[in-house]
Amino acid sequence: MPSTGIPINGKYLLPTIPDGVDFEITSASHVLPIDGTDVSSQGLAHLLAAYSMFENLWFDPLFDATGIDLAGQFIDSFGPFAPPADPAYYYPRCQVGALPTHTAILPINTQILAPEPPAPGLLLTNTIDISAETGWVGTDEFMVYWRLLDFTVSNDVATDTINTPAIRTVTIPDQEPAGLEVYLSPDDGVHWCRVGLMEPIAFWNKTTSFKLALLNRGTTKIYVGCLAVLF
Repeated sequence: MPSTGIPINGKYLLPTIPDGVDFEITSASHVLPIDGTDVSSQGLAHLLAAYSMFENLWFDPLFDATGIDLAGQFIDSFGPFAPPADPAYYYPRCQVGALPTHTAILPINTQILAPEPPAPGLLLTNTIDISAETGWVGTDEFMVYWRLLDFTVSNDVATDTINTPAIRTVTIPDQEPAGLEVYLSPDDGVHWCRVGLMEPIAFWNKTTSFKLALLNRGTTKIYVGCLAVLF
């Protein structure tokens, strides 16, 4: 993608295709339904093949809100909220897109009266059951992939001689910006482990499910194009 970005009025990207993945897309290729032969599934399958220590892949291209938990909570027991201090409890603060690439984590809300801490933006996934994929015994090893996007919108300018429409342009920003924290829970949100982009993690015990949390402690909205977990 050029550094100036790509205009996408009336279009959308497929951020489910990781960098470095190369496969043929023909006139017979399709985006929907997501059935294992679609473009997104093929792109992430190539990512899985590059990491032979993992056998399975879960992904959500965030086409709609069916994979997002809007009623859950995140228990922050890190930093100033680590024991013996009391934890902080955060609730989802996200923009659920009606179109692909329009799902976003809102910026931190500092307009909260003390003693409550500022509320970060928060996107939670539903709890993902991986019992069948792991032979009902679970797994203790995971690796998380995500693709963040950034958008700018130009002004719609109309004069006597020219009419310039508003143009929505997408760019690929830093994938681990300051303020973004990503966590994985092996026990339905009771405990959380911070994860890095494409950094393998291992738990003490095997689990048959996981849940993701993306916190935005920054001051700008973060668009999430795709989430994927190798296990």
